[in-house]
Amino acid sequence: GDFGLNATYGLTSNLTLDATYNPDFSQVEADAGQISVNERFALFFPEKRPFFLEGTEIFNLPKQLVYTRSIANPVGGAKMTGKVGSWNVGYLGAVDRGFDDDPNTLANIIRVRRDMGASSTVGMVYTDRTRKADDYNRVAGMDARLVLARRYTVTVLGSASVTGDPDATSRSVGSLWSARVERAGRAFSFSTELEDSDNDFDAGSGFLRRTGVTDFQANVRYNIYGGRGSLVERIGPSLEFSSIWEHDDFWSGQAPQEGQFQFSTSVSLRGNVSIWGTVQRNFYDFSPDRYDGFVVEDGSGQLRPFRPDQGLFSAMDGMSLNLFVNTFERVRGNARVSVNETPIFDRGIGVAPARSVSTNVSLNLYPTRSLQGEVGLRQTRITRDHDGAEHSTALIPRLRAQYQFTRALFVRGIFEYSSQERSAPVDPATGKTLSYCGGDGCSVRSGSQARDFHLEGLVSYEPSPGTVFYVGYTRQMRDLDPQDFRFRDLRTTEDGLFVKLSYRFRF
Repeated sequence: GDFGLNATYGLTSNLTLDATYNPDFSQVEADAGQISVNERFALFFPEKRPFFLEGTEIFNLPKQLVYTRSIANPVGGAKMTGKVGSWNVGYLGAVDRGFDDDPNTLANIIRVRRDMGASSTVGMVYTDRTRKADDYNRVAGMDARLVLARRYTVTVLGSASVTGDPDATSRSVGSLWSARVERAGRAFSFSTELEDSDNDFDAGSGFLRRTGVTDFQANVRYNIYGGRGSLVERIGPSLEFSSIWEHDDFWSGQAPQEGQFQFSTSVSLRGNVSIWGTVQRNFYDFSPDRYDGFVVEDGSGQLRPFRPDQGLFSAMDGMSLNLFVNTFERVRGNARVSVNETPIFDRGIGVAPARSVSTNVSLNLYPTRSLQGEVGLRQTRITRDHDGAEHSTALIPRLRAQYQFTRALFVRGIFEYSSQERSAPVDPATGKTLSYCGGDGCSVRSGSQARDFHLEGLVSYEPSPGTVFYVGYTRQMRDLDPQDFRFRDLRTTEDGLFVKLSYRFRF
């Protein structure tokens, strides 16, 4: 057994304090699986835990300097949100339990924002993650959102970080800033944005896919509307452009490292049916020094530096088609198919050209007023250009069903199977497997495979807000059979049954 406590106190009519001790989120459904066989950067998972979700809109920023899932396993926490005079204020503090023998981490996030007129705002943010006196990360920033002439919006953000590392001789200091200008209109709209961060910027309490780059993006959209009752209600072509430089390359006037041109058209039909089509061209120009450490065997068995033909990455094309249907009362959903030329990435670096075919299907089903279901399928297959062999494949079907017996009682079940395989990266010229030499010596780059099977069930009874009775069960299994969906050799890796009672007292 275990005990936890949540408390809510109204400091004023506009300011609320929430506190939690030993919080438990067993009833929150597991994250849907994501494809990771050829990802360059960390995957993003949305926040689902109630304590971190409720009333935290104040922490929204132009860039995600606040990501509450950075607090992984809180011992306890406090949250204060609301208004003080003309200021919107937010505070979030937590003690995050360390893994194994690591010390606990103390996290503090402070956010203030003031409304300027009807739609404009200015604000400040400060985050602090401290594990030990010399092991910490602190970020401070200011942002503003200015609405001009009703149609134009200017959004700016400036921030700086200070990071202490017990293994380093000095602390590192970095900065990130961004500026965005956009126009909203029924027919014509556009946006343009410039973001820049240096290599030492670290948002320890946030989520940024990459730093140390300068990113410029622009897009233009135009809508053409059909007449009343026409089959085609709207056609919306758009053109997007982006370029990414290494931070130092941008400020020294060098060429970008990556770029993209994309033309899209969306068509809205009568009956809530929408179709999107996209064609794009991506540019990659990885400089040779980015491959330092990569080696491959030559004909005599000796290791030589790996340097791919840069022309392989000069331009890569892609296209996608998306269909969204919201016509029927009992079935709604969307489907997306993408075909792209893409690099095969290893350690975030493109090492060989390939072709990717991906499918993403999501259906929401409402057979009765009490029963609702979700059916999802994510699939991707990547084949190497130089020999046509399969480099990686992933398949993730997911089923979710929920039956609402009464307003207070429901039962939920989730099934997900995730099969992801990736072969070792090879040199396109020789077909030899790549190796990487670092501080720990040289190691041959290897492939990976995993077949995971997840079952989850929950019974929830909530007669009044905050007073809840849960019974839940989860099982995580690894399928050791080399073929998918045979279920002949399942090994349980995690297994849990819980009963949870929460009662809210009001004073």
